[in-house]
Amino acid sequence: MGEFDRILKENIEAIFLPLLEKLVNFTIAQSFEIKDKIQTTLEREPDFLKRVIDGDGKEFILQLEFQTTNDPEMVYRMAEYYAIILRKYRLPVRQYVIYLGDPTPTMRTMLYPEEQIRGFELYNIRAFSTDKILDSEIPEEIILAILADYKKADAQRVIEKIIEKLQKATKSENELRRVIEHLLILARLRKLDETIEKRIDTMPVTYDINTDRLYLRGKEDQKRQL
Repeated sequence: MGEFDRILKENIEAIFLPLLEKLVNFTIAQSFEIKDKIQTTLEREPDFLKRVIDGDGKEFILQLEFQTTNDPEMVYRMAEYYAIILRKYRLPVRQYVIYLGDPTPTMRTMLYPEEQIRGFELYNIRAFSTDKILDSEIPEEIILAILADYKKADAQRVIEKIIEKLQKATKSENELRRVIEHLLILARLRKLDETIEKRIDTMPVTYDINTDRLYLRGKEDQKRQL
């Protein structure tokens, strides 16, 4: 989806964080930008990496690292190696560090419990009740109803309800215009953007869909996919 993904990422904070707070029962008091890019490749190659089959016929990836300093970052470096190797080869990974330095090593060899990777929580937006989302008075939450649980035949009703709720929940024409931009982004996932565009044309607000930067980006992205 290319350009669509980028547009969506630009709006995650406004669209999804309010919902996430409710799902996991926490409040975001402050948030700060992380400007560093997350690298998908290692800064350095492993010292020794082989695919191995042991005497019992078990196959795994064997990694050896040789260390001459007592590096407190080693535990994190090995964890990074582990995740990347596992993703690439889809085999169990066994890691060993051979210490060659002096004095006796004191570096950690295990992540703390709160640092360990145990998977992630998965939420399917289509399993959420449309009516429950529409009970919200927060515009950024209301527009998520376009992705929630309803039959295709009910799409027009849901769109009408979303628009109605947005008109009541927003405090200005500018705010209404902004959340409608977000609604159009999400609607493309359900292929309902054209239906919403037709509905927007009937709204008594100054809103020209043909000058909407997000709308135009999405249309260009669709053309490139044809």
